[in-house]
Amino acid sequence: MLANARGEKSFGMSGGKPDPRLMGLGLQFVIAILLCLYGGMWLDAKFHTAPWLMLIGALIGAGAGFFSMFHVLMSEDKRMDAEDKGEK
Repeated sequence: MLANARGEKSFGMSGGKPDPRLMGLGLQFVIAILLCLYGGMWLDAKFHTAPWLMLIGALIGAGAGFFSMFHVLMSEDKRMDAEDKGEK
């Protein structure tokens, strides 16, 4: 809001409204970790390898969540750069 009042662009805003892709990044990250964590727990129970597959699942989930977050943030950055070049 402060950036809009100053006439500046703010990150995560599209058309003056918050970008919904950026609003759910934290939730996406947590869900990716939890799904892989529970998948690892299920595999640990099935193969009696506790806690190794659960830990591997948590790391895979964190990596997938980070990759997803990185991809969305980089596309937002490219969009903002394109808007800046279009205005000049």
